[in-house]
Amino acid sequence: MAALTADGMIRIALEHPIYHLPVSVRAAAPADEGFIFSGWLRSLADQPPFRDLLESRGLDRNWYSAAQHALISRLLARASVRVLAATSPQHPDHLIGFMVFEPAERVVHWIYVKKGAKVGLGFRCAGVATRLMIAAFGERSAEPVTASIRTATGTALASKWSERWPITFRSHRLCEEQP
Repeated sequence: MAALTADGMIRIALEHPIYHLPVSVRAAAPADEGFIFSGWLRSLADQPPFRDLLESRGLDRNWYSAAQHALISRLLARASVRVLAATSPQHPDHLIGFMVFEPAERVVHWIYVKKGAKVGLGFRCAGVATRLMIAAFGERSAEPVTASIRTATGTALASKWSERWPITFRSHRLCEEQP
């Protein structure tokens, strides 16, 4: 269940039926920036199309990281962009995931959930990304949500979430210049 706190932050504390993992969702803070960049850059580089492109063209990972870091920095500087952080309710500074999105445009740029210390997928597949989507767009909506990056994971989530939120992909949306 989502609730708006006195300071205007969204808080969600739900339990997933499999892991019983309680998660709070809050607006990201400046101190979360390192986690956001690190998680985004590593998870993007691990996605097959991007990883294969780096390997097939012999591109230097340092060059790739610098270029992507600049793109992410420009995106986060947009006035319309918001970042939600998924945390442990007991430790709000312990991030387990984040979502970068534009609420008015209903655009999701990136969702990341770390693997964590649990066996297997850890925090993944425990509903953390779904909780971020609920915090951003409500429990369900007939109005489409646009994903600006298409990955294998994103395509699978779009299929899973199709009854809650219709997801469309429009990759060039990430790079569009904003005033």
